[in-house]
Amino acid sequence: MLRNNARIRLLDFGGGLGIGYMSLAESISNDLENVDYFILEDPEVAALGADLLEQRVTYLPSFPFGQSFDLIYASSSFQYVNSWNDLIEDFASLTPP
Repeated sequence: MLRNNARIRLLDFGGGLGIGYMSLAESISNDLENVDYFILEDPEVAALGADLLEQRVTYLPSFPFGQSFDLIYASSSFQYVNSWNDLIEDFASLTPP
């Protein structure tokens, strides 16, 4: 994606304390400044993660309706959602390619 876009916005659904971000940072350390990384997490975890990762990640305590993302990442998080069908529709509203 970074080859085709100067900058990407990535939403990590249920990203916890930022393991996905840390893996990404190891993988693309030279291009990490071109990624805006957002983690959607419950408020308590978001507060802990924000302290841990400081300003490298933006934590979102509620669904970011009205925003746009290039990539939505959801690893080991769907089992915590009551209605995954509704979640997929919500993801689609964020207009990822």
